[in-house]
Amino acid sequence: MQEQHRELIEWIRSHPDGFVSDKLEIRVADPNNPASGSGMFVNGPIKEGELLYSLPWDLLIKADDAPADGYLRKEMSCGLVRSLLRELRLGDESTFVPYLKYFQSFDESGLVENWSVDGYNLLWEISGHWSPEWSPSSLDDPVVYVWLEYCDGSRHPLETKAAAYVATRAEDFVLIPLFDLANHRNGHMNYAHVNKKIEVVDGVGADGIATRDIAAGEEI
Repeated sequence: MQEQHRELIEWIRSHPDGFVSDKLEIRVADPNNPASGSGMFVNGPIKEGELLYSLPWDLLIKADDAPADGYLRKEMSCGLVRSLLRELRLGDESTFVPYLKYFQSFDESGLVENWSVDGYNLLWEISGHWSPEWSPSSLDDPVVYVWLEYCDGSRHPLETKAAAYVATRAEDFVLIPLFDLANHRNGHMNYAHVNKKIEVVDGVGADGIATRDIAAGEEI
């Protein structure tokens, strides 16, 4: 396990109410191929309903505000971006330093909006869908557009990166350390592969719970 992942888990466990199962590990998908991508795996059998991890409320980054607009809720929480920016600007004085290291290594180039026009067109040709108003040739990608137009943000690189991070990693109005290291569905739910759920209780915290039996070696 990389030192960055180890530090994050130790940080969570150092809190009196923090918990990470000993059966969880963060590693590359293929140990023989460092480029295979990291993920969260189990090193032992997990039973349905078993607690995978638990983070108390003060280990979550929360939105400064919670806009009632449903569109913003789906797209991005302005207040959560501001909260993330505040912690980033605190630097080493932030209590979230072990988690913020993941932001520093976050690569926006993987987002569809940052692909080349040829790559974007190939994706939509394969998928059978096309969205010309959100193509890379557009002036702004949808995340930047929301950040500028609805959140009154700026084009400062740190701000647009924070907006992209929240849009791709947040669970509604919170950022949950460890949670975003698991693979998540995008689009149609495939229940054959889903093996965990996240339960967030306002003011209490967030729990990751197994939704079925999980075999050793399986990815979360």
